Amino acid sequence: SPRPGLRFDAGSALVAPTEDCPQDAMEVYRYAGHYEGCTTPPTLWGFGLIDLEYVDSIVAGRMIGNVDELDDPKRRDPLPLPVPPGGSHMEQKVNWHRNCWPGGTCGVAWWSWKQRSDGTFFQQYSQQYSDRRNYAPAGVTHGLFQEYVWIPYQFDAGTNADRINAFKAAADMWRLKTCINLVEKESLDFTGKGGLLVGDFSNGVSCSAWGRGEGGKVEINLGWCNSMRSKGNMAHEIGHALGMQHTQKRPDATETVEGHGPYLQMHWENIEKDWVPQYKPEKDSYTGSAHDGPGDPYSGYAPYDFGSIMHYPAGSKFSTIPASKNLETGNRQELSPWDIKQVLDMYHCKSGNGG
Repeated sequence: SPRPGLRFDAGSALVAPTEDCPQDAMEVYRYAGHYEGCTTPPTLWGFGLIDLEYVDSIVAGRMIGNVDELDDPKRRDPLPLPVPPGGSHMEQKVNWHRNCWPGGTCGVAWWSWKQRSDGTFFQQYSQQYSDRRNYAPAGVTHGLFQEYVWIPYQFDAGTNADRINAFKAAADMWRLKTCINLVEKESLDFTGKGGLLVGDFSNGVSCSAWGRGEGGKVEINLGWCNSMRSKGNMAHEIGHALGMQHTQKRPDATETVEGHGPYLQMHWENIEKDWVPQYKPEKDSYTGSAHDGPGDPYSGYAPYDFGSIMHYPAGSKFSTIPASKNLETGNRQELSPWDIKQVLDMYHCKSGNGG
């Protein structure tokens, strides 16, 4: 039940206007439609991260901020990484002059956790998910693509039903718009190609992804992402596992790159030390790609996407350029058109007969 003070007392509502409360001050409506996952349909919410902070602050009885709502800042890519096959990732062409296909080299480096025979794990460079089939998994009937990428995942033991249902809904967000298909398995072999291990690994403290790509374990910690309300946040973490970086880490976010940017005015004095890396430019972040041959889903410079599901919300830490874009940031409601184009491009999702 709600903590004291949260439940609305209908008996306290005034039946006649007063000087302090005119008649048209507030109208209250009761939702009478269907429910999804024991709550109103998420498509009706229109929540961004700022809205989630506000609601969670009321429920918790204290101010909730980015530290509570965003990824775990301490779960960054551990360094140093071993040198990947073919040399350093940073030696490749930068930005939108790199090819996406084959190999997924138009974005950040791939890495995962490989399991040793004694059960321990070590960090290694991995690769873009490579299980591509010319038929879709069961239940996928749209036929939009020539090939479908199959990515196996496993729920950690003890993951509750609310998190499971919300994660499956988040996976559907990507399945319905791209050739990416997350396929549930009862168990995975993390000594081989591995896959995603999904669960609550932080006792509800954070919501984050650790690793990206094929070749071992990629851990998606649902943490405080515990219901259908957090479906968009889960889709954000799946985006990381697919190889997407935070949008505000694009090199053109805070600098001018070949005539593009900057798009953000940073307020570094308001950013805690642990969070600074989440805003620093990442040279290898996706900003588009070179032409990858016939049927290439996209080529060229990808416009900066304020509305990306991978973008943090504007506020005390940064302002957008122009300022009118502030309210577009922090979207966790749906994949933006450019989120979809990025994944189509990275995974070379060629249009099929239904496209």
